[in-house]
Amino acid sequence: MVQDQQITKVILVGEPAVGKTSLRRMYMGKGFTSNYLATIGADFSFAQYESEGKVTKFSIWDIAGEQNYSSIRSQFYSGTAGVIIVFDITRVETFYQIDHWVAELKASMIGDVAFVLVGNKDDLREFEGNVVSEEEINQRLAMWEQIMGVKIPLFYASALSGLNVKEIFAHVMDSIL
Repeated sequence: MVQDQQITKVILVGEPAVGKTSLRRMYMGKGFTSNYLATIGADFSFAQYESEGKVTKFSIWDIAGEQNYSSIRSQFYSGTAGVIIVFDITRVETFYQIDHWVAELKASMIGDVAFVLVGNKDDLREFEGNVVSEEEINQRLAMWEQIMGVKIPLFYASALSGLNVKEIFAHVMDSIL
């Protein structure tokens, strides 16, 4: 069987320390580390995804969330087929900053792009609770879907436990394919 040599690009975006790198590492089988190191610019990994007997190569780009990288981030968006927007369910400000990420992505995206919203750190829910109400999440999600012109599914995940990590990437890849 001849494999498609095109590489599909998926990006992870969101505020600093929401767990983008940890989600990528967990998906890649590298496990969780509690040591936080800010991503400088962008970091990426390559993976393969198999669906219906077809193997697709894809790259997972972990885009720096720090404000001082905002002027160069759009360069990393080029060629993106899938976007995973991540917020930390225990830090309300990371949820409300998604307005900024949606605007930035809208200004940079061309063509059909698959989106997923991820509330990360679900393993902390019993200690911290979900600081944003489900009603508020659903209202904002509907607004972001209207802005982007696509359905944006919501997943709760834990990079620590692995909860929904494979499902998130599978959903994005299936939506792209």
